[in-house]
Amino acid sequence: MKNNLTELLSVEQELTELRDRLKQSFAVLDSLTQIPAQFAALGQSYQQLQANLEQVKANKADLINLETDVNLRLAAIETAIDVRWREFKGELTHLQDELGSADIHLSNYNAELAKQVSELREEVSKRLKHFWQEWTADEATHAAISEIVDTKLNAELEDFIQKLEQAGFSPQYFEKQQNLETELRLTQSSLRDTERQLQMIRNFTTITGLTVAIALGLTIVQLLSR
Repeated sequence: MKNNLTELLSVEQELTELRDRLKQSFAVLDSLTQIPAQFAALGQSYQQLQANLEQVKANKADLINLETDVNLRLAAIETAIDVRWREFKGELTHLQDELGSADIHLSNYNAELAKQVSELREEVSKRLKHFWQEWTADEATHAAISEIVDTKLNAELEDFIQKLEQAGFSPQYFEKQQNLETELRLTQSSLRDTERQLQMIRNFTTITGLTVAIALGLTIVQLLSR
C-alpha cells in the first residue's frame, strides 16, 4: 500500500512536470505563431525603408542637378560680369586717353594762339609806329581807326568765345581763353596808346588806315578759324 502511494505521488509529480512542460510548449507555440506576423510587419517596414531610400536617392539626384544648374548660372553670371568689367575698363582707358589727347591739343592750341596774338601785337605795334614816323593823324582819322579796330576785335572775340561754348569746353579751358582775351584787350590798349601818339595824319591817310584795320580783322579771323 505504501509502495502504491509512493508510485502515485511519483506519477502525480511527473504529471505536474509534464503539465508545466506542456504549458511551456504551448507558450513557445504561441510565440511561434506570432513570428509570421512579426515577419510580415518587418517586411512592411523593410519595404517602407526601401521606398524611403529610393525617395532619398531621387531627392539627392534632384539636389545634385539643382546644384549643377546653380553653379552653371553662377559661372555664367561671373563670366558676364568679368566681360562687362573688362569692357568698362577698356572704355575708361580709352576715354582717359582721349581726354589726355584733348588736353594736350588744347594746350598746344592755346600756346599757338597766344604766340600768334603776341606776334600780331608786335606786328601791329610796328606798323603803327611806322605810320607814326611817316605821317601825322588828325582827330577824325584817329577816331575812325580806333572805332573800327575796337568794333572788329570785340566782334571776333565774342564769336570766338561762342564757338568755344558750342564745342563744349569746360570752365578751366575758358580761364585760358579769358587770359587770351586779356591779351587781346591789352593789345587794344596798346593800339590806343600808340594811336594817341599820332597827332596829325594827312586826310588822304584815312583810306590807308581803314585798309590796315580791315587787314587786321581778316588776320584775326584767320587765326580764330584755325
